[in-house]
Amino acid sequence: MGFPSRALIAIWTVVLALDHARLLKAEDPARVRLVLIGDSTVKNGSGKGEGGLWGWGQVLADHFDLDRIEIENRALGGRSSRTYLTEGLWEKSLERLRPGDFVLMQFGHNDGGDKFKGNRPRASIKGNGEETVNGVVEISGKEEAVHSYGWYLRKYISDAKAKGATPVVLSLVPRDRWEAGRVIRSNRDYGKWASEAAEQEDALFIDLNEIVSLRYEEIGEKKVGQELFTQEDWTHTTRDGAEVNAACVVEGIKSLQDCSLKQYLLPSRTPAKVEQTSWKFECGSGMIAAGYDQVLPLTMYSQELGFGWGSGASVPCAEQESSNSVTQDVYLSDAHSINLTAMSRRSYPVSFSSSVIYFP
Repeated sequence: MGFPSRALIAIWTVVLALDHARLLKAEDPARVRLVLIGDSTVKNGSGKGEGGLWGWGQVLADHFDLDRIEIENRALGGRSSRTYLTEGLWEKSLERLRPGDFVLMQFGHNDGGDKFKGNRPRASIKGNGEETVNGVVEISGKEEAVHSYGWYLRKYISDAKAKGATPVVLSLVPRDRWEAGRVIRSNRDYGKWASEAAEQEDALFIDLNEIVSLRYEEIGEKKVGQELFTQEDWTHTTRDGAEVNAACVVEGIKSLQDCSLKQYLLPSRTPAKVEQTSWKFECGSGMIAAGYDQVLPLTMYSQELGFGWGSGASVPCAEQESSNSVTQDVYLSDAHSINLTAMSRRSYPVSFSSSVIYFP
């Protein structure tokens, strides 16, 4: 076996240098760190979108300048304000905080239920008081003093401040539950107690429950249920739902007074205004006639473009014009999602931002 060529050595040198650079960036002390703690509405599963479910913390990084700030999503599904502490998860998260860092905390969805019995004894005491309940956790046989929901939040706040970090408390995101056309809020229980705990410890507070509820109501109950959640689950969001919730987190961050976290946000991405109210489309892959826009299988809808195929559509475009191509049909729609018959005489699910669509 001969020695490696100089070219091969050079390639490996470059690869190793790039890997080293990535490691340095991942642990760059010059970058501020944002640590997220919470439950599955912040990070679902392993954070890879299992089952089509996502937490808002999994997409929050899209809104930040990652050359200046790193985001660690240390939330874990099924955890309450209590069990995130008792299982040692907070201790590990606290180790990651340095002076000047930030921590966003959101709990509440798992704070109900049993305190000591069953296979998921994770409940905290309802409220924001100093009372405790002592007992033996049935599944482990260990004695434990259970505190109030607010007590656990106050501990996280106090510990983070002791490390020189800035804690931000968030009220829990709402479920897909409605009453008389309005999202059911948590402003009389966990949302209220989270606000009180933040105020008592002089911490920043984002009423995420209210911000998201208002956004859901703008979108509409039917669309929220169909696109932001699944039919089987009214708590965990789809990718679209996670993005809506993350945008609401960003809205909350921007509203905070005297919080430097907002300076690490990317500039708002305002979609270009679409001036057109009608288009002429060619759905084939051949020559495009003057004055027409081409629509291909990968032409996905975006606000910037103003037209495109709907998400998840299976689009078999025509390779050439059929003999019975549509020449004068006009399709009207009062929604953004309609079915169209193109030159191949197939019906395609497609989304448009206009209401009048012309085809050759």
